[in-house]
Amino acid sequence: PKEKKELNTVGGEELFRQLGGSDEIPFFAFLDRQGATIVNSVRPKDPDGKHGGNIGHPVQPYEIDYFMAMLANATPEMRAEERVTIEKKLRSQKETVSAELKEQVRRAEAAFAKSMADRDPAAFASFLADEAVFISTCANVARGAKAVTQIWASYFTAAQAPFSWESEHVEVLESGTLAMASGPVRDPTGKRISTFNSIWRREADGRWKIVLDSGSPASNCPWPGK
Repeated sequence: PKEKKELNTVGGEELFRQLGGSDEIPFFAFLDRQGATIVNSVRPKDPDGKHGGNIGHPVQPYEIDYFMAMLANATPEMRAEERVTIEKKLRSQKETVSAELKEQVRRAEAAFAKSMADRDPAAFASFLADEAVFISTCANVARGAKAVTQIWASYFTAAQAPFSWESEHVEVLESGTLAMASGPVRDPTGKRISTFNSIWRREADGRWKIVLDSGSPASNCPWPGK
């Protein structure tokens, strides 16, 4: 990060550029005994223009495929069983990564719901992407975090929350960039009055924020979307 540039190893940035690095980390390269680059972690684009760029820590199938090709190119003396061990380890991490991302979304949704229970509109707003769209159970639409916050403000005025929600199902795209959470919406007595569906997006800083939210069936018009 630029704000921690003083912590960089002296000459490290120059070497990083010489080896073909850009601004993405982690980045790595295999060198021969003379210090010449054999191959680095920048993957060429596919013929369709997709999946090019620094693979970083390989997780996606195409990233692992490229890493194994890097090993074959740079370390031809590596034994076959060693390659198999490395590849199995890399491919098995996919489920672990997916499970962790799902848990991140579950925690984010739980914290989002807690903002309502805690009567904390500022915390509520912190989970909204700037371009968030909320669709109510009656198909009314609020576009943008500001509009959503204004409409939902009335639900934070009373001492008791008018409804609550919790996720039952969470799914994350293979890319790890988008996720969907859904589950029941309940009134103060615990009666299920609706089902919510929230689409979360993982931002550049790693935080998950809501981009789309809707509820069904129509039970409390014109809002809430939850």
